[in-house]
Amino acid sequence: MEATFSLDHFEQLVYARAHDQAAAQLAKMLALIRQKRGELDGDFRVSGIAELPPAVQRERFCARATTAVTALFADPSFRPAPDTFRTLMSMHEWLGALFSATPLGNADHLARCLSPRGVEDEPLFTIDQPVEKLCLLYSAESGLTLDLTALWAHNRTIAACLALALLSS
Repeated sequence: MEATFSLDHFEQLVYARAHDQAAAQLAKMLALIRQKRGELDGDFRVSGIAELPPAVQRERFCARATTAVTALFADPSFRPAPDTFRTLMSMHEWLGALFSATPLGNADHLARCLSPRGVEDEPLFTIDQPVEKLCLLYSAESGLTLDLTALWAHNRTIAACLALALLSS
């Protein structure tokens, strides 16, 4: 039986602040995107796009999906559980690809907002904040400064996960 993903359900979970369920659906979406190599097909259930040309369907899907991801990650009370973090890091490349398929180009706007030091301050990673969400959002397309040495000093496992994810993308 092939897996399906409902964008409407994911959005509903995000906006209802059902964090764990929304994170599980995010992982499901990224896994399906990876399996389909980025191609949308009937396994992706999305309201309001069936009659649109394929290019517009993809554009709308990516816009809605990244909006929901932004809402999920921007919620200060959302912090991915360790198992969820590992699962999402294994699909890091596809989360970056999702944002790069939108006019935003990357998730830098969101990563900046997550920094407790303010949106103008760099480097992005500091030891005075949880870094899991920032690591998930940082990509090869990012224009932000990444101090991998500081991240390594803070948490070697997370630094290694991010470095491997960036190398594989």
